[in-house]
Amino acid sequence: MIFGTSKGLFSLNKTSSHYDKIPLLNYKDLKVESIFFSGEFYLIGTTDEGLFRVSEDFTRTEKVYSLPYSSQSVPLSAITNDRSGNFYISTKGDGLIVLDENLNLISQHRLENGDNSSLADSHIKGLYADDFNTLWIYTDFGQLHSLNIRQKYFEFLRNDPQKYSSLADNVTSAIEKDSNGNIWFGTREGLSIWNIKNNTWQHLKNLSFTQAHNEPDVIKDLHANDIHMWVATYNDGLYKVNINTFLRAHYSTDAKTKTSLQKVSAVIVDSNQNVWAGGEEGGIIRISPSNDIVTYPVENIEALHQLSSGSIIAAGKNGVYSLTPGGNEFVPISKLQPGWDDLPYFTINSISETPSGEILLATEGAGIVIYDLEKDSFKKINRKNGLPSNRIRGLIMNGRDEVWAGTSRGLIFLEMKEDSAVRVFDKDA
Repeated sequence: MIFGTSKGLFSLNKTSSHYDKIPLLNYKDLKVESIFFSGEFYLIGTTDEGLFRVSEDFTRTEKVYSLPYSSQSVPLSAITNDRSGNFYISTKGDGLIVLDENLNLISQHRLENGDNSSLADSHIKGLYADDFNTLWIYTDFGQLHSLNIRQKYFEFLRNDPQKYSSLADNVTSAIEKDSNGNIWFGTREGLSIWNIKNNTWQHLKNLSFTQAHNEPDVIKDLHANDIHMWVATYNDGLYKVNINTFLRAHYSTDAKTKTSLQKVSAVIVDSNQNVWAGGEEGGIIRISPSNDIVTYPVENIEALHQLSSGSIIAAGKNGVYSLTPGGNEFVPISKLQPGWDDLPYFTINSISETPSGEILLATEGAGIVIYDLEKDSFKKINRKNGLPSNRIRGLIMNGRDEVWAGTSRGLIFLEMKEDSAVRVFDKDA
């Protein structure tokens, strides 16, 4: 056990109760206020001499000079970190200091008169980071604050009518990254393409080369495939866009390559390089690598997904359908048909799959539905479980058990564990 006092740092053998002093500086003792072990090194907060980094074997002690000058002479009362590796250091008099994993200064939070969102007191007594990445801060006068650590790293991209280098529209219905690392946004005003490296933007308001369309394309879905981006539009069919030249091929009821689809809501590319698209009417189409087109009579489709088993799952207003590898028709999954009592939804916006093979459905009305294909059973996560809304606009799996979902009342994060709490971000947006 390592403990600090006003006379320095000590180690205690809990079995024998014998303790030894740990020499940190040759010329003086440090008045230790706080200790934190990162797994690789110790951080030592002092009463009036700032912050020190100490090697795991206590043979090397270095002062950390990245703290603000005003914090170097006040007591550093507590130290903790988050999952991203950032360090949080509380002070008695100079607020909260945030350092990155390399101990460089990120930010400082203090009492700011007239700012209701600031700390109520710059004299902080202690910190606690919980399992949900919330930092709890308590002050000398008993106030308790919570800081949502994840939320501090959200960067907002919005439309600015005065700037070309911004989103074309604030209503964004699809986001996809291409093989060059650029981010494509599908909006009601066409495509916006963001080069993150150069922080530059390009916009394609209308994808048609042959028709004089004054109206912008309403983009519903995007799917990246090698040097192409497949773009589903609600008013002008399906496009295959070269990400380097922006040359494109058009698939619709009135294009050179005709299909049964004009209002396209979903598009995916499967493991065999077949392109699948579905929409409001016209069925589901499959475009083979040789450009052969097959139509399946399933309408009102909002979402498509290929499972790890190879099956294609399609979902929308009329329920969920499955096409097994080698099959020739989409078969409805009867347990997932919309019903007022068990599944009161009026469409399904998104499909994902857990590492264990369960199907996740983002529904409009029934929350998140988790379907076990082998057991032919489902469970729901809805407002009773802490969701801000049962209207789920989209969801993705992150890692083995983390789910991010967009709802009509904000972004949520949850873990696929028993009794896992739901975290809500910006629930009024």
